[in-house]
Amino acid sequence: MNDDADTCLHRTLRRRAHGVTRAELARRMGYRRVDERLLARIEHVLGDTWLGLDSSAFDFRYSRDEFLVAMCDALAIDPALREPVHQRIRARVHHRNTAFRPCLFVDTGFKRRHEPIFALGLMEPRRWLGFERDFVEHDLAMQFEIARERVIAHYRHSGGHLPPWGVIQRYLFQYASDAVPIFDTDGRAIGETDAIRADRASARIGARDARALLKSSGVAVPNDDTDQPPNS
Repeated sequence: MNDDADTCLHRTLRRRAHGVTRAELARRMGYRRVDERLLARIEHVLGDTWLGLDSSAFDFRYSRDEFLVAMCDALAIDPALREPVHQRIRARVHHRNTAFRPCLFVDTGFKRRHEPIFALGLMEPRRWLGFERDFVEHDLAMQFEIARERVIAHYRHSGGHLPPWGVIQRYLFQYASDAVPIFDTDGRAIGETDAIRADRASARIGARDARALLKSSGVAVPNDDTDQPPNS
């Protein structure tokens, strides 16, 4: 990604918008009704290096892409400056949304004896550690380093024990569908396998996921890094 060009467009947007009220900018973009939600969306795009293309904001007039085009047109920004930056950011967002999502599995060598399946299902996500969305943009060496630091921090924070799963033995870092390096509890790479082989416990109430149902009802559930195991 050409960061200089992208930053240039962002700066140009902010400079052209300086001195223009957000309500006036909205009207230039074709909006007749201006409300707080619209003003917040404009402010977000002007303050976002991704120009709002990686946000979930929308309205019934413009998509994220159309919103950026309308704003640039309203501020008389040359399409020749906008279009290549627009396409690069779109490609970057697409990569974020479609790339394999790496994860860490906390391996305790757990074997079920008498533990209730429902309770294990509620605690299952604690065995899976996710990463920020921009993790996939790093090269493999950086991904390894971030994962290694995550292992060290998690083991230190947990004290080496993950209820109800037991004593942490190792961490499996899956960065591709068939590539799983193994870290010991000190963050050292000690081997590699081709998959994470662990039975996944699930908890359901009727046909619905119990964790989601309990959360929606305001019931506290154990903290976890991901709502479900990545790539499941």
